[in-house]
Amino acid sequence: LIECHRVLRPDGTLVVVTPDSTHLSELRTYVDILEVDADKLTRLDSSLQSQFSLTGRHDCEIELTLEPDDVHRVVHMGPNAYHVPPSAMDAIKHELTVTAAFVVSVYRREA
Repeated sequence: LIECHRVLRPDGTLVVVTPDSTHLSELRTYVDILEVDADKLTRLDSSLQSQFSLTGRHDCEIELTLEPDDVHRVVHMGPNAYHVPPSAMDAIKHELTVTAAFVVSVYRREA
């Protein structure tokens, strides 16, 4: 985060997208994916507070309809790639509807 502060101009904006605690929760019925830490936003704010000011926060939800191959890609594009073996996806044989839930936080660089 120090690097973000260094490369942004003095009035620059940092946009951070963080998964919400309900992100992809429908998948937990089928696959043992990681849960999102409830304190994630608090930790983010704390880590940025000396160099950035929070100027806005927006909750976003998007319903996704995924084929089995898409589910595999979604699960393995983040930290779950290290925790969920590819064979765990074998149980998913049909289309699934899941919710992508995340928070967009906007911070302004402090001088």
